[in-house]
Amino acid sequence: MSTGTQVDFSPATAQALRRAGQLMRQTEQGDVHGLYEAARGALIHVADVDACYVGHYRGSNRLVIPYLYDRGKPGAPDVMSFGEFGLSHWLRTWGKTYTFAQDRGRLVHSGKSFGEDGDPRTVQDAIVAPLLEPDGSVSGMLAALSYTSRHFSQESVAVVEWLARQLRRAISRDAEDITDLDLVTTGSETALDRSADLVHAISDRLRRLQAKVDQSTSSLEGSSSAADVESVADQLRSISLLCGRFDTELALLATEPGAAAGPHAPLTGREAAVARLVVQEGLSNSEIASRLVISEKTVKTHLSHVFQKVGVSQRSELRYVASSTVLGLSEA
Repeated sequence: MSTGTQVDFSPATAQALRRAGQLMRQTEQGDVHGLYEAARGALIHVADVDACYVGHYRGSNRLVIPYLYDRGKPGAPDVMSFGEFGLSHWLRTWGKTYTFAQDRGRLVHSGKSFGEDGDPRTVQDAIVAPLLEPDGSVSGMLAALSYTSRHFSQESVAVVEWLARQLRRAISRDAEDITDLDLVTTGSETALDRSADLVHAISDRLRRLQAKVDQSTSSLEGSSSAADVESVADQLRSISLLCGRFDTELALLATEPGAAAGPHAPLTGREAAVARLVVQEGLSNSEIASRLVISEKTVKTHLSHVFQKVGVSQRSELRYVASSTVLGLSEA
């Protein structure tokens, strides 16, 4: 849901957004950090933001922020719990864009701290757009912040909303493409299996980083000219970029739905939606895929997570736990 005001982008803005969309489409599969970077580049170019971040909901009251930039510097990923009176809850409940002018910044000031002093009141203007799924649920947010009062225009609001839509689509595209390669949960998979997967992922990224460091060290030891020094500088810059990318990826991996799931772990919003369609309407996997505008493979993945979390082995058994709070369903 948008702010409801139609905005015609200026030629310069339209060109910047086309470029951002092109970068997102060209980003290597699985490079979520690259998608975030493309969105940030457009926000800086078009809206001159002081800070921006991307957040993804995990469970009923947690938000993981895998990507954050503040005054041109990357920030550390964060995982936050939120209550009923903050920005994260408001955005998830209403599914529409928040702007600073709505409440003079009350919601944004109640949340994460920004600026050199770490004071949330440093933010003097803000636009936070939801990442809306095809079924209308909110999976995350894209936030643009300014430390100058009344900095953003109506065009800025439309820009953030446009980028949020493109970002959500690109992330969903990657999720669909990776389904075959993903470590799909089965009914017999344990939390220990998931932990091992996470260890392997971290180990792989550290080995890649170590290889880069070793390459730079070798170049530095044999350097004797300005060209050699510049080559080492380039390698070090690439290491810095890798660190930023790995920081983002590990935050997402560690907080991935089901990463530490065991029996009776809470269902994600999408898992609950799939479960409701099975229990209440008796839909097949293909019918659920059509209803939620996702692939049939993704439906199977969600169902396998549901089976594990509620402790059943097949879809027919879901009906017998329909009244359980773990499914969030009421008895028919």
